Amino acid sequence: MKKIKIEEPLNGWLMDTYLDYLEIAPQIYRVEGSSNSYLVVTEEGSILIDPAGAAVAPEFYEKILAKHPLKAILLTHAHQDHSDDMDRWIGDKQIPVVAQREFKRYIEYVGELQGFFSRRNAIWNGKFPEEAEQVQSKQQLKPTVYFSDEYELELGGLHFKMLHTPGETPDHATIWIPERKAVFVGDNYYEYFINNSTFRGTMIRPVLGYIRALDNALSLDPEYFLMGHGFPLVSGKEVKNTAGNFRDALQYVYDETVKGINAGKDVYTLMREIKLPGKYAIPQYFGKVEWTVRGIWQEFIGWFDENPASMYATPVSDVYADLSELAGAAKLLQKSKAYIVQREYPKALHLTEIVLKTDPRHREANTIRIEALNGLLAGTKNFIEKIWLNHAIRVCRENLET
Repeated sequence: MKKIKIEEPLNGWLMDTYLDYLEIAPQIYRVEGSSNSYLVVTEEGSILIDPAGAAVAPEFYEKILAKHPLKAILLTHAHQDHSDDMDRWIGDKQIPVVAQREFKRYIEYVGELQGFFSRRNAIWNGKFPEEAEQVQSKQQLKPTVYFSDEYELELGGLHFKMLHTPGETPDHATIWIPERKAVFVGDNYYEYFINNSTFRGTMIRPVLGYIRALDNALSLDPEYFLMGHGFPLVSGKEVKNTAGNFRDALQYVYDETVKGINAGKDVYTLMREIKLPGKYAIPQYFGKVEWTVRGIWQEFIGWFDENPASMYATPVSDVYADLSELAGAAKLLQKSKAYIVQREYPKALHLTEIVLKTDPRHREANTIRIEALNGLLAGTKNFIEKIWLNHAIRVCRENLET
């Protein structure tokens, strides 16, 4: 509609038809860009939930707001893909922007680690860490109302009840509109398995937080289950079956990890052993069960693995040069080739890393390492795993070219 000139009345008809499609529940509209952005419309005005996602196509909400002016913005959490772009909608209006009080500390945390996040984001975008752009965090409008446990406002006969439900972030909120039996759960629910310890870097996201947030949302018996990404669940039956199944899958992984910790099993054993039963067929496109197991382990009992060597500032990589000298690079690489034949790709990575510690430009080690990384790449559908495997391949190729 922006690229092709469309005359009236067709232009207006297309706009209205698409607005009908965007109304996913009575009085509730959804636009998905960087996240799901929801606009709840009443005769007394509108409330916008998570504004950032609407930036992809603001004209639709702008048309609604021309008739039903914006009265408040509610934020499920501080992630920029949800909370950005407030100024577009507020302008010079004096309206409340409501967030849980940990929102402020989360923004401070991101600012404190700006250098680290710049490096990780460079890798995320297919670059080398040294290519990271040292830019200041985008200055965005700040919430005007912070709440602790609960907050409620009423507009046009609808009540918006905000509850603090930390999970994906410490400030996470669930929003409930009882008159519409609609619950907004933000990023405490995905159509994919959670990522409780992201490779871009974040504080550990407690799995129990997700579980309790889902318990809270499900206890409301909603008909509309509106998440931060992906298409909402739009019937009570679907909510119970899909979101309930997701919640039970998280509980299973949590219980099995705690059981394994108490049995004295090490983290790598648990990462290998704990698998989702078939009844919990949740795609592992962003997070993975084994990463979640490791996140629970570190959250609950810390980094110490009962190995005395771990107590000191001497990593195992400090003896890689010794191992390479004792065994010989040729033997290490011969064994790594055998592992590739056996499709034991991580073991091949460990052995090539020993050789590369002494000589980062070693041609055969880099070549074998690329083969192992490509083997892992071919066997995964996980988006985040692919990012880091591709980064490692770029590093090896750079080593071969210099």
